[in-house]
Amino acid sequence: MPASLEEYKALFRRTLEELNQLRQQGIAAGVYTQTTDVEVEINGLLTYDRAVAKIPAQELAGIRRELLPKLTDN
Repeated sequence: MPASLEEYKALFRRTLEELNQLRQQGIAAGVYTQTTDVEVEINGLLTYDRAVAKIPAQELAGIRRELLPKLTDN
């Protein structure tokens, strides 16, 4: 479990970096299934009550464009 928001963001970035490496080996897609925190897990993109986006959507999009540029439209 990440100890801070910065560590959470770093883990998310590392996940996309690993996905990009796997794409180069032939994997077609990756799915992040933990959109919200749940009872005993705190790795969701939103808090349990869905009141707080841990990484705002625009920042997520920026990370994705940076790390997976071939998926960017124009």
